[in-house]
Amino acid sequence: MASCRGATWLVLAAMMLTAEVASAFRCPSLALGRAGARGGARACSSWRADFKVFFDVVVDEKPAGRMTFKVSQDFLPKTTENFRALMSGEKRIIDPLLSYQNCQFEYGPQYVEGTGNYKWSHVCKGKGKNVFGKEKIAEPQDLVTCRHKCPGPGGGYYYGMEVDLVNADAPDEEDDAGRNLISTQLQKPLGLILEEEPSGQGVFVAEVSPGSNAERSGNILPGDSVVRVGEEDCSAATLEDVLNLIGNAKSFVSVTFCRSEPSMASDVTVLTIPVGGPGHGMSRFDIIRVSDSPSSWKQRLLLNQAVIGRMESGRKTLQLMARARKAPRIVDCGVL
Repeated sequence: MASCRGATWLVLAAMMLTAEVASAFRCPSLALGRAGARGGARACSSWRADFKVFFDVVVDEKPAGRMTFKVSQDFLPKTTENFRALMSGEKRIIDPLLSYQNCQFEYGPQYVEGTGNYKWSHVCKGKGKNVFGKEKIAEPQDLVTCRHKCPGPGGGYYYGMEVDLVNADAPDEEDDAGRNLISTQLQKPLGLILEEEPSGQGVFVAEVSPGSNAERSGNILPGDSVVRVGEEDCSAATLEDVLNLIGNAKSFVSVTFCRSEPSMASDVTVLTIPVGGPGHGMSRFDIIRVSDSPSSWKQRLLLNQAVIGRMESGRKTLQLMARARKAPRIVDCGVL
């Protein structure tokens, strides 16, 4: 978004991200499956999401927005149920370590885009426990039924849902495709620095003031456009118009922002659980940018991983994580 150094003012907001993106998975007809293991055959024509999850992330101690994923339990039910329970935090009353809240993603050159060592993935080891007990989760029979060859030299396999980059479904086309609307109602004084677009029509967030309510909300980012204050459409308003509407509100003000994100149409970013190696069977998960990676990598990034979900929204958050100067942190998470 173009920058403008006009008049600046402080305002506040928090957000609830909404976006719908179609799945990019193809569920293949398998000779085996849970049905196949019993002597039958299973086939399904589309990937089925059993639930959605979200991560609210801070990068370099600044709010970086929310990522959401669609998750399926079709192939590795115990592994996926462990992930779901750690996301919801429902077992924290038994053990405070049974949650991803306040966990950090691993940090180092391999997690920073542009370093030459970037692995096109981001890893969270969790707190080292699963919800079923001390033993590592193992589902060898289920792994056999959902095994896929990794393309290219070296061979090997990945598991869970098949990732098909050729036949990936594109998102449904809507008027607000590629735009996330963020609505909030928070107390004044508001705590954002707003600036006017150079055209004089439209207002955007230039800065989130440190320590403000906006920063504490964990969701508002520089570049977000103000599209509504209360019931008034502000998509083409001047800065003075927006400030007057905010000023006339009482102690709380309702604001809707719009955030433009890169199109998810060709994006295949997946949520995986390792089936071997360090952290497997406990609380580790990976976020892998399959379609963004070089052509020599792609599905090979999934080696020895079980694919349980696909990113639905939050590409901009993930890009901020890939440019972080310290370990990104999950400040909130849950099941939608």
